[in-house]
Amino acid sequence: MIAEEIFKNYDIRGVWGKEWDREGAQRIAQGLFVHFRPRTVAIGRDMRLSSEEIFSLFAQTLMKLGVEVWDLGLISTDVSYFVSGHFQPDLTIMITASHNPPEYNGLKVTLPGGDSVSLQTGFGAVKEWVFSGKEVQERRKEGKMISKDPLEEYRKAVFSLINSRKIAPLRVVVDAGNGMAGKIIPLLVKDLPIELIPVYFDLDGSFPHHLPNPLLPEAMATLQKKVREEKADLGAGFDGDGDRVVLVDEKGELFSGTEMTAMLAEYFLHLNPGRVVCYNAVCGRTVPEVIQENGGIPVRTPVGYSIIKKIMREKKAIFAGEHSYHFFFPHLYYADSGATAFLTCLEIISQSKQPASSLRKKYARWHQSGEINFLVEDKEKMIAAVEKEFSPGAKSVDYLDGLSVWFPQWWFNLRASNTQPLLRLNIEAKTSSLLAQKQKALVKFIQAQGGKRSFE
Repeated sequence: MIAEEIFKNYDIRGVWGKEWDREGAQRIAQGLFVHFRPRTVAIGRDMRLSSEEIFSLFAQTLMKLGVEVWDLGLISTDVSYFVSGHFQPDLTIMITASHNPPEYNGLKVTLPGGDSVSLQTGFGAVKEWVFSGKEVQERRKEGKMISKDPLEEYRKAVFSLINSRKIAPLRVVVDAGNGMAGKIIPLLVKDLPIELIPVYFDLDGSFPHHLPNPLLPEAMATLQKKVREEKADLGAGFDGDGDRVVLVDEKGELFSGTEMTAMLAEYFLHLNPGRVVCYNAVCGRTVPEVIQENGGIPVRTPVGYSIIKKIMREKKAIFAGEHSYHFFFPHLYYADSGATAFLTCLEIISQSKQPASSLRKKYARWHQSGEINFLVEDKEKMIAAVEKEFSPGAKSVDYLDGLSVWFPQWWFNLRASNTQPLLRLNIEAKTSSLLAQKQKALVKFIQAQGGKRSFE
């Protein structure tokens, strides 16, 4: 069983046992084999309840087709990207559904060198074959499985990007959300002078405490409270597969993805003057301002890691960030790595010799709504209606990713989600009162046109 809807732009993802099952997993494994003809496939997985079963299905199916399977064990998604570049298997498969609820699972697939497979670069062809009814024609001698632990090499690569001697003895609360950061972060911080205060480090794919999604306010509440209770210098919350991280200052206030992108961009531009930094279409005005102030070249991109990695390569970018807390590092084969962003921020905050809240305010130049989601029957029709209503008098309008409408004192972006059946609204304004006014007007209009608020 396979539902066509599980083939997304950048991954394969759906409810296990409902939208895809054992037979479906075997069929997808065969489709990947037919399209890419790999001789070696590295497979890692997160701690989701179905991940071990899916791993076994993929490994057995591929070995029967003559593929040598590398068992990477339990890893974070950024480790799988590192494996694809450092060890160069023909394919690397990460079994994960990232921040989605526990009943979901899926696949992220990477080519040698770190190129992510998308609908345009392979998933579309795999989907077509899966539903074609065809059978695999090629037969080889049965493959074997070998265990390959990439974590020490990954650790060395991460620490090649930061100066661990510049990290001060900070007290840091980390909420792993029962996800893969619970395994990866202790490995990375074991020799650092920080005092780690762990929250929900047990690997548990049922997510008994909260969903591992840093965009959900309720998912960050425990971390914020713990930072204040412990009088910690900093907090960090990770998503389920460890590729995203959000910082919390010593007052329990969240850094936005835009603020973190600006802070990290400034850091990397000091090390690499005059270079390109990429940021997605939803990051606000602060990011290009900071890039230009530090002598860099800002390049705005559509949302989505596959697109961003491609543009980073083309522009030889030194760093990229998204509003959704994805941060990309070319020296890790363009992995979006929450752990690397976290360690880099530890160095930045240590060297600033000021509280994290003061550093956050440096980049909090505009007031942000955060992501507001709507279930909408006709996304294109809704975007057109919003444009007609709100674009008159705008300084500019662009369609880089969805609809962006720019005014001197505020702007907004309305775009379709790449992974869920939602429209996502982000608003930014120079003052909190203007933000509240424009947010109220936009939300009221979208709801009047049939949009329903979603809090996923």
